[in-house]
Amino acid sequence: MITPLFRFVTIASFMFINFFGIASIDLQTSMFDRLKGVNAQWDNYPDLVPVITIDFDRDTDLIQYHLKQVVSNLRLRTSDSWSSMQFKNRLHLLDVLENYAKRKVFPTNLYHATRTPYFIDDFGVHCAVGYLIAQSGNEELAIEISKKFNYNYIEDIESIEMLIWAEKFGFTLDELKWIQPGYSPVQTLNPLGDGTNGKVEKVYSDNLADRLIFVGDFDSVDLQPCLNIGVYQNDQLACLGGGIPGIVNDVYVTGAGVYVVGELESNGTTYPFALYDGTSWSFFTIPGRDGAIGTNTFQWTFTQMEVTIQHASLNGSEEIWMYSAPNTWELEAKVNGVILDIEATLIGRVFAGHFDSVTRYSTIPYTIPVRNVVVKDNWVDDWYGLGSEISDTVKAVEVVGSGIFFGGTCSNASGTSDICLTRYLNGSFQSLVLKEDFVDSVSSSINDIAYLNGSDLILGGDFDYNTGWGTYGTSLASYNLINNSLSGLAVLDNAVNSLVYQNNDLYIGGDFENQFTTQALGHLARITSTIGIEEKALEINAYPNPFQTNIIIEGFDENARYSLLDLSGEILRNNELLLDGNLDLSEFENGIYVLQIQVSSGLFTQRIVKSNVE
Repeated sequence: MITPLFRFVTIASFMFINFFGIASIDLQTSMFDRLKGVNAQWDNYPDLVPVITIDFDRDTDLIQYHLKQVVSNLRLRTSDSWSSMQFKNRLHLLDVLENYAKRKVFPTNLYHATRTPYFIDDFGVHCAVGYLIAQSGNEELAIEISKKFNYNYIEDIESIEMLIWAEKFGFTLDELKWIQPGYSPVQTLNPLGDGTNGKVEKVYSDNLADRLIFVGDFDSVDLQPCLNIGVYQNDQLACLGGGIPGIVNDVYVTGAGVYVVGELESNGTTYPFALYDGTSWSFFTIPGRDGAIGTNTFQWTFTQMEVTIQHASLNGSEEIWMYSAPNTWELEAKVNGVILDIEATLIGRVFAGHFDSVTRYSTIPYTIPVRNVVVKDNWVDDWYGLGSEISDTVKAVEVVGSGIFFGGTCSNASGTSDICLTRYLNGSFQSLVLKEDFVDSVSSSINDIAYLNGSDLILGGDFDYNTGWGTYGTSLASYNLINNSLSGLAVLDNAVNSLVYQNNDLYIGGDFENQFTTQALGHLARITSTIGIEEKALEINAYPNPFQTNIIIEGFDENARYSLLDLSGEILRNNELLLDGNLDLSEFENGIYVLQIQVSSGLFTQRIVKSNVE
């Protein structure tokens, strides 16, 4: 097994690896990492971390545990400098904080993609420090702080009044820092209309036209007949070009139109390559390769596309061809195996898959041994491999800065690679996620990687995980590049094949049909970004609030959807909003919930309270 350089792991299924690659299974270290994820101030108190194993059911349970541990430790502190009144105030507020933790009603992170403090959220829920200030009779101070520093950590809050309050009630600034947790973002997974009736292999973002193109194995899009290729634009699904018969493996959009590769059928003939120019389809054959199957395509220049193919004459190998418009072909190379992804990088064009050698066809052809990755230099005629510390089959390549991330299959079987995710940086590989990080019995697979900004990679594939934070899920996760940790994003019933960002929203395609067992997704889904959304500008009203059984929604447009979440962010119901706006929520227990209404102009969010007491 190849030892990773940096990894974050938890008790349930992870092992922490320090900088020198030395493994440690110290339970205290694992709990330390979990608590530090909620509040980095635990870095100052490693000896106070309990030596205990806990699987937290929800993020609110982890926050509650953090607060209880802080309260317990603060109760043990004494100081000769406290007056009797300071000591009395302090003990009273520690009781208040303990009760606050028991209630588990914490702020909701609506606007940030990473764990962030919220002094007072949009629903009036105070953070732990804000709650102490308010409960001590200083609600106006809490509100004033929230207006200026709502998303700041205590050390960044410039408030003389807060320091005066802290001294009066017997707390130091460092203690307030230790109390204050951050809150994980609320992610809502929504379907795109009625989706498709078969798997989606690839979702492509056509940014110039502000649309998504998706391909796969289906004959229906949004309940309408459509073969294998569709488009999502202006919140509507439609068929593209009347569909295309056969098997579609990949798609790429240029100024010329939409290129697809696969086993494409037209008038009784099979083609590897086709172009839809917005009006009609054109089909292309490759010289000497009748009956070839296109597997991948990627733009090289404005008029050139690289195309990989399979052919009966290749005995399991694949060829890389250069297509130049309108219809010129040049054979570039052959790999002894299959190519599954192509990506442009700073070091050159990267081809990845499952192969052990590459033959370059030049004036003097030559063959070089490689392991699943080969680079075609951008400037000179040079092809080379990168190394061997990589997945047995590489399915995804993503560039972030000067690093190249590779995801693929990983297994704990003898003689196989246990590397699921690795990074190539400064001339060497660095393993990040191993098979043991997932709980699948034998093998797992990362099929695609997406990156927008910040510190999180999104991983899609065929895997089960339990991060030890109590979040169990399948097929969709985020990987934090700073603390090297995994977090769950969904519980899907089958694999994710493709991920892409457009307009800050994450779009997902795959074999999956449902999230959990109740939310139908139809092979296509979206996680809507909450960053920068002005919910209060939407003229939507939800009443009565509190309510007993039903709640009425007014002011929404057609095709609106609603999601009901609990305070941990778990989706309890997701469905189309009927025109009468009447939601029957009688099945749910009394309590506080988050209601989200997705409309064409944005996302409306409101905290609602169910109470059967009049």
